[in-house]
Amino acid sequence: MDPAECWSNQNNLVSSLDLLEEEVLRESTNYGPRWKRDKHLLVEGEAAATFPREVSRISPRKPQITPKTTIRRRSSIKRSSERSANNAEEEEGSKKQLQLENERLQDEIRQWQREVEHARDEKLELETSFRRLDQEIGNGYHLAERKEKELRIAELVTKNQKMSQLLEKELHGHEELRQAHAELQGEHRKLTEQVELLNRVLDSVETKHAELSSSHTTLTASYEAAQTRIETLQSEIHVLQDKLATSTTHVQVVAEYEGKIQQWERTCRELEHKCELKTQKLAQTQKIASAAQHEAQRALDRQEELEQELRNAHDQLIRTNAAVRTMEAKLEANLLSNNSQESVRTYGANR
Repeated sequence: MDPAECWSNQNNLVSSLDLLEEEVLRESTNYGPRWKRDKHLLVEGEAAATFPREVSRISPRKPQITPKTTIRRRSSIKRSSERSANNAEEEEGSKKQLQLENERLQDEIRQWQREVEHARDEKLELETSFRRLDQEIGNGYHLAERKEKELRIAELVTKNQKMSQLLEKELHGHEELRQAHAELQGEHRKLTEQVELLNRVLDSVETKHAELSSSHTTLTASYEAAQTRIETLQSEIHVLQDKLATSTTHVQVVAEYEGKIQQWERTCRELEHKCELKTQKLAQTQKIASAAQHEAQRALDRQEELEQELRNAHDQLIRTNAAVRTMEAKLEANLLSNNSQESVRTYGANR
């Protein structure tokens, strides 16, 4: 049921109840004091019509909203594991709260169903009492008074039917609210699973990032050591070249040193290439981590929107319950007033 239509029906019902209350007050002013019960409607050997009993209700409770947790970048595996544990505890608390809220709504729906059944039973009892009253009127009253009673009875039966229809509409509205609540719970579970998956991805990305950072540090240290070694060798080469300028007996030694120098240069180039590859991998990993954090933030925003919708549905349910309780109180008061007026009029006719 549309919320606007629901509120319109409730406003119409309250207006009709106000008009009925004004009519009852006018009649009570014309016909004197009211009795609490119409004893002339009783037939010997049959039970009297009972009045609607007060139905105990389950007081609605506001759902506890789990606090929003922001995803921060952890610098170690220990912090990421603590964050996963906190998310698991918050998810478990949210699931328990949603399950309790669902059970409470189901109990309230069953209570409404029992209330509608009780209203139907009261309607049958009123119709039986009206038939007995019709028999008494047919046996002892004039035709004009009988027709007036019949019109009054028809009005009361029509009003009772309208009340029953409105109660059934309210029950249908509660059922739709329960279905919407179940759909919101399903969406909340899906978003929670997505957040868990993103947390696991972030943990793995942070682990790889730590490994790459360690490798990058090691390679940088190796590269610096190689650069220092190359500088030392170059200084030694310059010394040897100076010696060769004055001597021709060290040709073989120079050839060996040149071979070693070439080998060290190749090793240095390989280390530089590895450093570049590690740097590229580190940049890619950082991009993946940024994208994962963005997705996690979007999932948290969607979860907040669903929680806001759930709070709105809960507030709507509370307002509907308050309006229905007001309607029931007015209906009971009007039924008591009508029975009292009928008793006074019957008593005046007998006298």
